[in-house]
Amino acid sequence: MTTPSSPARPVTVTVLPAVVNLVIYGGDHFMMRLTVSRPDGEPLDLAGSEPYAEIRRTPTDLEVAGAFTALADGGSLLLYLDGKTTRLLPSNAMWDVNVMSEGRQVTLARGTVSVTPGITVRPDS
Repeated sequence: MTTPSSPARPVTVTVLPAVVNLVIYGGDHFMMRLTVSRPDGEPLDLAGSEPYAEIRRTPTDLEVAGAFTALADGGSLLLYLDGKTTRLLPSNAMWDVNVMSEGRQVTLARGTVSVTPGITVRPDS
C-alpha cells in the first residue's frame, strides 16, 4: 500500500520465453524434447495444442531458414530437423517455438542457433 507521501515503486512483470540456445552440426539429424511444466513443477498437458517452431536469420527476416517438425507429446514437445534441413541452415540464426491452444499463442522457448558445417555428405541423404 502506498501513502500520499510515498511514491509508488514501479513493478516489472516479465513474461518471456525460456532461452534455449542450439548448437547443431550441419547435415546431422537434430531432435530434442522440451518438457513444459506449470509453476508448481507439474507437467503441463499439451493435448490438443498445435506446436510450431521456425529458424530465421533474424527475428524480422521474412524467409524461414528451417522449420521444425513439432509434435506435442503429453507434457513435452518433440522438435525435429532432418539432415537436409540442418545442412542448409545459416551458421548463425535465431529460433523459437510456440503453441496455439484455445485460440491463444504462447511462445515457450527461444534462442540462437549456431551451425557447424558438416563435411561428409552421404549420396543417399
